[in-house]
Amino acid sequence: MAVPERDIDFIATYSAGWRKPRSKPSSRYHSSSEYPPSLTSSAGTTRKKRHVLEFKASSELDQSEVKLTGVTVSPNGDIAVVDSGNKTVKLFTEKGKYKREFGQDVQFEEKPLGLHQSANGVGSDDDPDNVFDSEVDSDRGFSNTIGGSSNTIRCKVPGSLLRGPWDIATLQDGDFAVTDIKESCLKIFTPEGHFVRRLGQGNLAYPRGVAMDKRGCFVVTDCPPTRGQQRIRVFTPDGQCVKVLPARKGMTLPFARPMYLTTESHNARTIVSDMWSNTIQVLNSTGHEAFRYGGFGNGEEQLMAPHGICSDGLGRIFIADHLNHRICMVKLDEQEGTFLNYLATKSDGLRLPTALAFSPTTGHLVVTELEGMVKIF
Repeated sequence: MAVPERDIDFIATYSAGWRKPRSKPSSRYHSSSEYPPSLTSSAGTTRKKRHVLEFKASSELDQSEVKLTGVTVSPNGDIAVVDSGNKTVKLFTEKGKYKREFGQDVQFEEKPLGLHQSANGVGSDDDPDNVFDSEVDSDRGFSNTIGGSSNTIRCKVPGSLLRGPWDIATLQDGDFAVTDIKESCLKIFTPEGHFVRRLGQGNLAYPRGVAMDKRGCFVVTDCPPTRGQQRIRVFTPDGQCVKVLPARKGMTLPFARPMYLTTESHNARTIVSDMWSNTIQVLNSTGHEAFRYGGFGNGEEQLMAPHGICSDGLGRIFIADHLNHRICMVKLDEQEGTFLNYLATKSDGLRLPTALAFSPTTGHLVVTELEGMVKIF
């Protein structure tokens, strides 16, 4: 029986050293009638605040087990999650009501007959994605017939199908950027799910996390299986790769397995979760490592396979401490990180958190769990 990719990652690192936490972490956040005070107050109290909403990110179109690996919240409050198990992006309202999903169907457009396809349905050699697939078309309700005009034909939109989605971010104009591991690129979709374009081909090998910086550039973790090839790559809005970290050949690689990342607009820092080193790595505006936070374990300033990470704009970050089943809040200074409190732990019902995102409409923190639950704090 084949071992799933996620299990391969974890077995290689934790099979020899993983141990059960000695005690349950304490919950040290305030209570509130509207917002989780751990997002707005300092630590120091033991009063609990449970999540305000939870829902299962499933749909009638699911053909496999739900596996959530990415989340973002649109400007209007819609929650978009990446279900890598079903290779789709699902949208829900801020109340958890299912709206739609995209990426699981091939999209089509009309093109002039003869430019990309002949009348017998055979695609051109330089654009094989435009070859009609009668099985896919019939399954999804599409027809292999020429369109309403004798001069046009419906063709597949290359790249519109998600083959290995992992993470997602919201662009300044409201579009979504989705990393696709299988196609080694970043794909852009409208809020309605229409495919726009892809970028990063030839530069990305195994893209995982994606975030936007204050200039509107895409910042992507690229972590192929080959040891020593892990990078952070920065792309302009038009898709040009303008920065690679580390930048110089021969430079000591700061990353073991970079997974997710976030950026800070006020100081242009990039903050990366490194699963295999069990640390959070803070890079300054020049791309050099400023400091690391964490280390293997279950103590207050220790992590086990950190995943999703996000910043509140106030110098604080929130970390999905995956194998410790908790969300940590950490204050970042110039040269060090200081543990503040836990937003949620295993005792609150949290299990294998993967991705995090703040809602611009409510200020709540949206958390996805690997096995399909979405919880809002």
